[in-house]
Amino acid sequence: WTRLVKLADINGGFAFKSTAYTEEGTRVIRISDFDEFGFKDHKVVRHPFSADLQRFTLEEQNILMAMTGGTVGKSYFVRSMPEPMIVNQRVATIKVLDSASPSYIDIVIRSEMTQEVIRKAKNSTNDNISMGDIKGFTIPLPPLAEQRRIVAKVDELMALVDALESQITAARSTAGKLLEAAVAELTAQA
Repeated sequence: WTRLVKLADINGGFAFKSTAYTEEGTRVIRISDFDEFGFKDHKVVRHPFSADLQRFTLEEQNILMAMTGGTVGKSYFVRSMPEPMIVNQRVATIKVLDSASPSYIDIVIRSEMTQEVIRKAKNSTNDNISMGDIKGFTIPLPPLAEQRRIVAKVDELMALVDALESQITAARSTAGKLLEAAVAELTAQA
């Protein structure tokens, strides 16, 4: 077991002034611009890039986490980026070091164990978690090969969940059509 701070560089975003947003420039990622499924492309804001913003640059294999508000603790594992991005304040960027698998750390962060830590922290600080809270997340750390096996197993199980959800959706659609047909038949007989 170890603390997340020993496995990742963890950074809060830059405090952009909303009056400095421009039509052109690098996309700024705010809390409202992502969820666990990816980036949201509504109300995109941009800011001119300068060298002092380099440390707030988002990269593939980083994990984003909301630090404030009703969605505090939500996270997104960045597998690919449609364009260069920089991170706004109160969004943490977790850049996993070589000693751990970013995909594995993402699974641990989304686990019930870590989510419980987030719930306790936000209840005591009015819907906020601090950089200290995030850096202090306790991470079980098996060898890299085992981390990769865990990620592969989770991916396999998630594929099964997706297939089951598709089957349930298809079954509901079929049931709805059968119900409509039965109602139409009864109405025709009446």
